[in-house]
Amino acid sequence: GAAQYYGGSPALPSGSFADTAAATAYSMLNTIRRKMNPEEIRGIYVHGSVGVGKSMIMDLFYSICADGLSIPEEGKVYDPIKRKHKRCHFHEFMLESHQRIHAYKAKHPRSDPIPPVAAALAKDARLIFLDEMQVTDIADAMLIKRLITILLDLGVVIVTTSNRPPCGLYEGGINRSIFLPFIDTLIEKMRVIEMGGSHDYRRDGLKASTSDSNAALLPTYLRSSANPSHREILDKWFSKGVGRERNETIPVAMGRFLRVERANDSCGWVCFYEIFNQ
Repeated sequence: GAAQYYGGSPALPSGSFADTAAATAYSMLNTIRRKMNPEEIRGIYVHGSVGVGKSMIMDLFYSICADGLSIPEEGKVYDPIKRKHKRCHFHEFMLESHQRIHAYKAKHPRSDPIPPVAAALAKDARLIFLDEMQVTDIADAMLIKRLITILLDLGVVIVTTSNRPPCGLYEGGINRSIFLPFIDTLIEKMRVIEMGGSHDYRRDGLKASTSDSNAALLPTYLRSSANPSHREILDKWFSKGVGRERNETIPVAMGRFLRVERANDSCGWVCFYEIFNQ
């Protein structure tokens, strides 16, 4: 009841790579289980190229924290972590934070909203998993700088993944010098782990799910859907989905809606205008 996972329970893979990932996740668990003073490590920052397994390790780590871990060959059983914890995508976390700030400012227009919002987040979860941290604009840079710094000061343990190392966050951004002290805080307060290599394991799964002895692999990217053959490829991609074809209107953040032209149980067909111009 203390755990929250946005987007359903993670599906844990098997095999040698998964065993290695599980061992890494268990090592991360030991880091969190240590009794930490404010001067010690208060989180984990995992970075590396796309598709190397960062999110998978986070899912494994989350599963271990939520459900515990049994190692029969060693006769060891570890109970779930008792801290309240949740996992969400970084952008989802930022949207939630903006919504909380907006609600607070509506009631207290002259007060600084970030400390009470951070306190509310800390009350909801003492261990927060943030997948795919990325900072691209000055507003988010200033917000995340204060918010995460306060969360760490309040004793919240933060585990995050990113395609960039801490020193690469908000690189080239406006007034980045104001953001640099936060990078120092991340390096000081979090255990930074680099996942080396450049192999994209997601493409392995893509090939396995789409390969056919009688057909060539469908391309992953298309430059323009105006080409008739491209439209045919998109139709083939869509046909690989399962379930009844339909159109849907999906509620998204801030009271907005996204219209999906064609959808089935595993695929959505959305026009460019709907996502980028609305």
